[in-house]
This record gives sequence, C-alpha cells and structure tokens, in this order.
Amino acid sequence: MQFLYPIAFFAIIGIIVPIMIHLWNVKQGKTLKIGSIIFLGESSSKSSRSFKITDWLLLLLRCLLILIIAFLLAEPFINDKLVANGDKGWVLIEKEQIKNLSKTNLKEIDSLTQSGFEIHDLNINFPALNLKDTASWQETNTTKLSSSSLLKQLNTQLPAGFKVYWYGANLLNQYPDEVLKSSLAIQFRNILKTDSTVFKVAEAYFTNKDSLKVLLINSTSGQTNYSFQNVNDQTKNVLLKIDSGLSFLKTKEQSSWIKADTNTVYVSVYEAQNQKDASYLKAAILAIRDYSGRKISVQVVKNPKEISPQTNILFWLSTAAIPQNLKEEIILFSYEDGKEEVLNSTIQTKVNLVKNESTFALYKRILYKDENANAIWTDGFGKSILSYQYANQLHHYRFYSRFNPQWTDLVWSEEFVKALMPLVLVTPLAQNQFGFELDSADQRAATQPFFYSQNNLKKKAERAVAQQNPISNWVWILAFLVFALERILSFKQKKA
Repeated sequence: MQFLYPIAFFAIIGIIVPIMIHLWNVKQGKTLKIGSIIFLGESSSKSSRSFKITDWLLLLLRCLLILIIAFLLAEPFINDKLVANGDKGWVLIEKEQIKNLSKTNLKEIDSLTQSGFEIHDLNINFPALNLKDTASWQETNTTKLSSSSLLKQLNTQLPAGFKVYWYGANLLNQYPDEVLKSSLAIQFRNILKTDSTVFKVAEAYFTNKDSLKVLLINSTSGQTNYSFQNVNDQTKNVLLKIDSGLSFLKTKEQSSWIKADTNTVYVSVYEAQNQKDASYLKAAILAIRDYSGRKISVQVVKNPKEISPQTNILFWLSTAAIPQNLKEEIILFSYEDGKEEVLNSTIQTKVNLVKNESTFALYKRILYKDENANAIWTDGFGKSILSYQYANQLHHYRFYSRFNPQWTDLVWSEEFVKALMPLVLVTPLAQNQFGFELDSADQRAATQPFFYSQNNLKKKAERAVAQQNPISNWVWILAFLVFALERILSFKQKKA
C-alpha cells in the first residue's frame, strides 16, 4: 500500500483534541435525597481536582476517527502490475461522447469487455467507467488535457505493447504539431458524426463604406467554407442587436454575441532589401481588403523610423534587429536569420491533412532554431516553417523562409491570400486556429490519426507497469462505521 499525499498524515496531530476534552471533562455529581439532616455533623469543606481519563472506549473511537480522516486525506492506493499479454486491454472514451457511439461501436465495445477489456474515461488519470451508468452522468466543465497530452500520459502509465482501443473525434483543429509516437498497440476509432455542422459569426466589422459585414464560418466534417455577408435589420440568418450604440451579431445557434469592430487595421511592411517580397505581400493584403471590405491601411516603408505608431500588424521582411519600441499587443511577422538550406520539399499546414488540399513547393528555408514556440506550418520533414510565440505582450510569428518565388511558390497561389486572412482580419490566434482557413469551429476530420504505434513497426520487450488502484471507498465505509459506533456510545452515556 502506498499514499498519494503522505503529508496529510500531519493531520494525526488532531488526536490531541479528543484527549484534552476527555482530560478536562468534569463528571457531574449525583444528588442523594435524605429525610432529615439532624444526625449529620459538621465537617470541614474540602476540594480536590484531578485529571483523569474516563470513557476509554469512547476516547479510542474518536482518536481512531481522526486517524481514518488523515488516512483518507493521504489517498491510499495499491499498485497492481499491468503486463501486455493475453487478450486484455483498455477501451478509452470520453464519457460525454458515449452518446455519439454508433451501433457498430457499441457492439465492438461489448465484445471487448466480454473478452476482458476495461473501459476508462479519456481524461486525466483515466478513471474506470461502466457503460450501464451512462444515464446518471452529467456533462461537466472540468479542464481536459489535449489528445497529445493524454497520449503522453498513457505511454508512461501502460506497458509497451498494451492493447488500447481509442474512441475519439479526430478533429483537424485539435491535431498536434506533429504526428506522435506510441509504444502501445492502439486501435483508433473515429466517432465524429458525419452530419455535425457549425455555422457561426467569426468576425464582425464596419466596412470602409460604413456598412456592417460579417465573416461567417460554415463547417462540416468534410469541408469548411468562409464567406462574407452584409448585414442589416432584414437579414434572417444573422441576428443583430444594438446596445449603447454598439452593434452585436451572432447566428441563431451561436451562444455568444460578437461585437462589431469599428476600427481601422493599420498594416506596416518594412521591406528593407526585399522589395519583391513586399510587393507580393502588399498585393495579398490589398486583395483581402477589397474582398472583405474591411478598413485596412497598408504602408510599405524602407526606413524603420517611418513605421506608423498606429500600426497593429508589422511585417518585418528583414533579418535586421527589430525595433524595441513596438506598442503592446502588436502582431509581428518577421523573417528569421540563419543558415540557408536548399531542399526539395513542401509547406505543410494542418489543413494539408484533409483530402484534396493543395501543397506548396518549398525550395529554400532557414534552419529552424530550437526555441520555445509553437509550430504553425512545417516543411515536409516536420520542421517548423512558421512558428508563433506570445511573450512580453507581443504576438510574434517567425517565418523560416521568404515570400519569394525562389524560396516557395506559395506567393503565386490564391491560397496565399487565404493564409494571411486569419492574421489580418481577426484577433491573433493560437497555433491550432491559424492556417489555411483553420478555425476553432472547424469540424473537418483529419484523414489519419494524430499518432502511430511503434508496436506495429517493431515489437518491443514486454515490461510490467504499476497501476494505481485507490482503496478510499473501503476506508470511507470504515469511517462511517466508527462514527456510527461513537455516536451510539455517546448517546447512551448521556442517558445514563
């Protein structure tokens, strides 16, 4: 037996409380009734005080109760050995996703449980589940780990070669930066509903003609479409409300209102010696402005001192030192310096995992520096091409290539404009929401799992791994029995 929090045993000091109570407990005297005091003589008054413990059984029960409480706080558990052999294994699924299981899934799970598999919640520590108890489950807002974090925890908790059936939604916007490795024998089952649809307002703003416009997302498991739409009081698919002179919009199925932005987006491009790169970039930004109608002001400068103080987005197309006086929360897109590498590869984004998506040739790149940043785009070898990092109140995107046809043919594709839309039109996005038409509402499913099992490639030696089985339930039963016995004895003594 081991304990998860042994420091909780300091609570045993609380035993002092019932001991002190019993030591100071003054037993009330009894009144003896007599007929006459005529024959009683006078006696000198005497008083005495002594510390004497009475009711030893009651004291022991109360001390035992405190010991049990400390035992519970320490969370005792017993280690059982898990070995990857036989037909036994785990079935992993989020309990909130049970309702999305198909008849085929349920039939397979039933067959697995009959052969000795255990069902566990796809959540922190993987608690055991019972499908018969689904009626009593309620959805909670507890924090959940990402799929990649859960897989890493699973790799350390189970032995190599252990059989696991993973039932989950293989959403594209939850795809990790790279395909992960696992030493487990994992079978992935995608339970994403093919008819799941999300229709929402991603962004709302006033155009340069002072008309109200929204960016709409319509996403299914097969594709995600973005569209712009003008909105007025007669619009049916988008709701509009005015509050304190401000406009708020949303779709009928959307829970939160989106505030319409009235500001102008100021974009500055520092071209340095890369005039051709700046021309491609400026053309793409102007195309975004014309297509969206958004208030966008573009400024191309050769001298850093000419950068407007109103700048919201700065494209630093240079390897020179970046100015230190940038305003807070600015979006910075910079060229990275380093050793150039000639290669024959492609620029990969998370959307490239969807069938029939375009890829873009990559001819030259800068060697990636090992930094604490999130990979947004990668090359064909999985190395970062575009990374994102938020630090010192600065949204910093580092680009390890160039907007130049000698480096990549991305600038010749219309997808170049789409790639810049999330950066120019909306708030700075985290890595899972940035890319070619990629958003948190994206319902598209990836065509491959986010991991591959090394067990299928190379058989590894079996090893036993300890599994923690808590015994708190039995300790709670003991605590209840001791408490009930203590109450019964205490009640009897009061009556006596």
